[in-house]
Amino acid sequence: MQGYLQGYKIATIEKVEAQKANALELIGNKGEEYQLVLERCRIKEVARQEEERHPIHTEECPICMEPVRVDIIDGVARLLCCGKFTCEPCYKLDKLTKCPLCRADFPTSDEDFIAAITALTDNGVAWALHMMGAMVEHGHYSHKVDKQQALVWYRRAAEQGVSWSMDRLVEYPVGEDINNGITLSVSEWTRWLKAAAAKGVANAQLILGTMYYEGEDGVAKNMVEAVRLLTLLLAKDPHFKNPRTCWVCYYIGQNFKGGSGGLDMSLERAKFYFTKALPQLADISSGAIQLFLAETLLKLSKRTYFDRITVPGHNCIPKVRNLLRIAQENGHSEAAVTIRDLESQQRDYCSACQRGAEDLIIEKLKRCTRCKAVWYCGRECQLKDWKLGHKVDCCKSI
Repeated sequence: MQGYLQGYKIATIEKVEAQKANALELIGNKGEEYQLVLERCRIKEVARQEEERHPIHTEECPICMEPVRVDIIDGVARLLCCGKFTCEPCYKLDKLTKCPLCRADFPTSDEDFIAAITALTDNGVAWALHMMGAMVEHGHYSHKVDKQQALVWYRRAAEQGVSWSMDRLVEYPVGEDINNGITLSVSEWTRWLKAAAAKGVANAQLILGTMYYEGEDGVAKNMVEAVRLLTLLLAKDPHFKNPRTCWVCYYIGQNFKGGSGGLDMSLERAKFYFTKALPQLADISSGAIQLFLAETLLKLSKRTYFDRITVPGHNCIPKVRNLLRIAQENGHSEAAVTIRDLESQQRDYCSACQRGAEDLIIEKLKRCTRCKAVWYCGRECQLKDWKLGHKVDCCKSI
């Protein structure tokens, strides 16, 4: 009878613990959802402020009268005769053979095309200067490849505010010796980089944002400005489809993890961004992304479950241990210390019945052979823990 009561008591405690863990997880999930709603609002606000600082330049299409962004390449049809434009849908819809504005015939041969572009560049039409630079750089339309002359064209276009030319100038090599005309000085390169970022060029915003983050190449460290620029990239790619967005998530996650760059600390948002970045950065971040995600998961779990982080079905230790192993293999000594601390805390008591080796009068507990992250006093406790939720937590050890 006494044994039955003891078993009933243990079963009741386990049930209460499971219910408590489920309730805490629900609260934690709601907290994460709330934090992500706040994050979406933050991103929208940063994008709104940027539009106020640098309004998007639009003009009406002369055919459909719809606003058209004339500072981008895509979506706009440039008219070689008069140097004006229409939106691309109108140009394709009507299959025009004559300019809808000046009624001149469109070029029908390469020679006519080159002559039209040359006439526009002679008149200083900004987008034509960029096109001439691109043709000379890549050797299109019978031009010889001449990167030095292309640099001249790009500079002229960039001086008139053409963001595409600024973007191309940022791609040029940087060096103090500019006698050959193919490299840019650090000061000029930085000037075009900042101008392109202000125009909303995503590549420039990423480069400048990381430079502000690290503080390098003549750009003073400015975490607040780094976060602002990187947030603008998040606003442009809300579904994380662009490969470069993984690096944005990597840096923004660090700011939320440490509460820097003008951001309040949020482990929920840090976890979200590190999780988004992990698939693409797993093999190229030298273990840093794994270390950051492991530390975040561990802190979040301790906060959610009040240091009782081995509740079956909610135990992050197996995943954290694997992430830390990868970080350790890549030379992160702090990962090895964390693994050692976790193992010293877990190996002295059974993960199922919570009794220690001394209480059980056994020499040592047995480790889960698959995840190697939890210990048991015997097969009975191991099977019980598996059914209660360890089958969800367990993952093959690295």
